[in-house]
Amino acid sequence: MGTVYFSFTVEKDGSVSNLKLLRGYEKSLEDEAYRVALLMPKWEPGEKNGTKVKAEMFMSVGFFIKASPPERNSSVIYGGAVDSAVIIEH
Repeated sequence: MGTVYFSFTVEKDGSVSNLKLLRGYEKSLEDEAYRVALLMPKWEPGEKNGTKVKAEMFMSVGFFIKASPPERNSSVIYGGAVDSAVIIEH
């Protein structure tokens, strides 16, 4: 089992940018978390006083390593959660 932590920016249009690895576990899990994060659909943008703004998000992705037959292992993402959000633009 391992968890990868990263941050990203949700732009005013809901797109994701500035994806950054904060803490990893193993290179292959970091790569998979990054790949999946890039595939996320658009988010609801931040809002301040009725105006859409950029927001920095922090997320963790947990992996459970399931042993298959001895010659093969597979990684399964078991969950992810947004840990916190910070508005980075007025």
